[in-house]
This record gives sequence, C-alpha cells and structure tokens, in this order.
Amino acid sequence: MSAASLKLVVVLTFTSPGRVPCELNRYALKRTMNEHKKTLVGSFLSAILSLCGCGNTPPSLSDVSEPTLVEEMTVTGFDSDGEPVIKTWSDGSIRIHFEAMPPFFSEENGTESEFENFEERIQDALDVSVSRDDREVFVIQNPEPDTAEKAKAWLQAFRENGG
Repeated sequence: MSAASLKLVVVLTFTSPGRVPCELNRYALKRTMNEHKKTLVGSFLSAILSLCGCGNTPPSLSDVSEPTLVEEMTVTGFDSDGEPVIKTWSDGSIRIHFEAMPPFFSEENGTESEFENFEERIQDALDVSVSRDDREVFVIQNPEPDTAEKAKAWLQAFRENGG
C-alpha cells in the first residue's frame, strides 16, 4: 500500500465512532504496516545480496580468458642472489619478475633508494609504458616485438653500466 492509503487508515482509526470499527481499522493498520515491513525487509535483503554478487550469473569457464604463459626468459648478471625472469603472455603483455626489489646487491651497495621508481627506469630504457603490478613485478601491457629481448639485454648489462 502507498503512503497515502496508510495515512487514510490512520485517520479512520482516530475518527471512526464506536468500538468495532476502531478495532477493524487497527487490524487494517497493523496489516498495512506488516506488509510495508515485509517489502522494506525484502528490498533491503535484495540490495545486500546484489552487492554480494548474488543474482548475477557466474562466468562460465569459456568466458574466463586468463592469459597463458608463452615464453620465459631468465636473466643472468643482474643480481646473483636472485635473478629476474621475463615472462611473455598470450595476451601480448610482458611481466618482469624480480626475486627482490630493491635487489639484494643494492643493500650491500647502499643504493636501495635508486629502485623506488624502477618502473620509470625500465620505461626509459625500453621506450615502452611500464607499470608496477607488485613490489617485484613490472608489467608492459603493449610491448614492441623486440621488447623482451631488449629488457633482457638491458638487465644483464645493468650493473656493468653502473645501473
């Protein structure tokens, strides 16, 4: 029932003469309020469940297209205690995984602060956009065809070139 009809029942409850009509109107008011509570509770529950993802059909396995690993290149010469790995994925992206960032050698050399924005240094060296996915993972979403090889060569020569 709408708010207008609810007000009408309330008015009739207080203005009706005699005991019997008054009881009937109280019953009508209680019933109206209970119906209103049910729809309010139902609406609230429905909203909560929809926020949790209920009501949406889950994606089927064919809809989920996680990229698969195409190639993995190990880099040698960057950090002898934990060499990075360059991974090329089926969606064309490249991820550079470091064992530690900052690398272990930077702790010994006192150069840890030089690796705070290491994605910018990679980006400048490879001339492609690089983002940091995690502390040790750097992502190149749209690499050039030779980006993985360039990244490997740059990382291998990093310490020799004064990194």
